[in-house]
Amino acid sequence: MNGGAASNFYVAYSGWNNWGTSTAKVYLNAGSNTVRFTRVSNYAEIDSLDLFPSL
Repeated sequence: MNGGAASNFYVAYSGWNNWGTSTAKVYLNAGSNTVRFTRVSNYAEIDSLDLFPSL
């Protein structure tokens, strides 16, 4: 995130053509941010990314 240290984000395998949800709490800077996903093993398809403000 924004050139900082990497953190693991796990996606649960739910079978071919079965959709699931994974969540992560991240802290973004004010303004523009860069989020990068890198595959370590297996594959995951990301259909959407939703951002919500922390309360």
